[in-house]
Amino acid sequence: MLVAGMTVARPSFSHGAPQEKAARVEGLRAAARAECRGLAILGDLHGPQLHIGEPVREPMERVTDQPFVWRTEPGKEDERGVTIDF
Repeated sequence: MLVAGMTVARPSFSHGAPQEKAARVEGLRAAARAECRGLAILGDLHGPQLHIGEPVREPMERVTDQPFVWRTEPGKEDERGVTIDF
């Protein structure tokens, strides 16, 4: 891809150990050096995650046209809302 004109690599940094990520970046840099080409590295990070509490029963069905609440008090998960750890 470098030979074809790639100027930016976007490796995923969402998963894996720091050593694996460093090795991935070094591999990209080594490939660019071998081809005598410049290469920018744009790290792809995952966005924010919201973790919800356990449902009090399954399946839980969302009630259409009713408010839905994000709660901070655990143990109140139902069709009207869920607990988040945000």
